[in-house]
Formats: sequence, structure tokens, C-alpha cells
Amino acid sequence: MQAGAEAVARQQADRAVQREQELRAHQQRRAGWFEEHAPLGTQYRRVVRALAWQRRARGLACEAVDQDRPGYLRDALGPVPESTRGKRAWRQAAAQVEEYRTVHQVSDPDRALGPIPQDARQRADWQRASAAIERVHHKQRVAERDRGVRLQAHRPGRGAAPERQQQSPARARTERDAPGRQGPERATG
Repeated sequence: MQAGAEAVARQQADRAVQREQELRAHQQRRAGWFEEHAPLGTQYRRVVRALAWQRRARGLACEAVDQDRPGYLRDALGPVPESTRGKRAWRQAAAQVEEYRTVHQVSDPDRALGPIPQDARQRADWQRASAAIERVHHKQRVAERDRGVRLQAHRPGRGAAPERQQQSPARARTERDAPGRQGPERATG
């Protein structure tokens, strides 16, 4: 038994030594690369700094544009969410709606996507844009539900109300179709 443990310990030590040698070789290659490319360091930092400023400016521009969206877009998507993920999803959906409107020349001032198109290709684009709108609505519903649960939990003098478990449609279908349960189609047969 002791010989087996000693052999395992020796293997682990050998692997550790081998890994250490690999890491030292990597560290030497890295140091050599930095030494060889030292003049690029200042340029790299300058580029990274410029990209950060551009990203910040683009974010501020998007926030300003979000406030001036047309009515059909605000009606379809609702208000711009506060969360970063929510804003990103909202902007992506808005961009998809605007692209659809531009490509298919939709000019309806009230409906973001206009009527359901007859052309199959345009209808596929319409469905993709509708799905993007629905994703935003879903995220908004989830955020509102989570916010409501948090508010209930933090009310002074009251315990958190038990959260209602929402059942997935697949699970509800399984329970509904369980053997021994009589549904309308089974009750007659």
C-alpha cells in the first residue's frame, strides 16, 4: 500500500517539475517578445486609451438617441431599460426594427413593423423583428417580476410573500397527460 502511495507522489512531483519548466520557458519567451517589441508598448497604450474614449462617446451618443426614438418604436419596445443588458437588448431590437423598416420601406407611423406581409421572404424578416421585440418584452417582464419580489422581501414588518412557482408549459402538459387522469378525450372513450 505504501509503495503505491509513494509512486503516486513521485508521479505528481514529476508532473509539477515538468509544468514548472514549461511555465519558465513560456515566461522567457514572453519576456523576449516584450524586449523585442518594447517600442510598441506606448503605441498600444495610446490605441487602447483612444478605443476606450470612443466606446464611452458611442455609449453617450446611444443614450441620447434612445431618448429621441420615434413613437412607433417606443410603443413597440417600451421604455429603455436601466440595466446594461436590458439596454443592449433594447438597442439590438430597435436596430432590427429600423433595419426591417428601411429594407422593406415600411412607413406606418403607428406600427413599428406595419402589417403582416404576404411575401414569404419579407414575412421571415418580419417574424425575426417580431421575435426581437418579444425578447425585449420578456426581459422587461422578468425584470419587473424580480423587482416586485425584491420589493416584497424588503418591506419592513412583513415576511417575504411566498413566490408563486410558475410551471413550464412542458411540465403542465406532462401532468395533464399523465396516465389515470381523465381529460375530455379520455372521458368519452
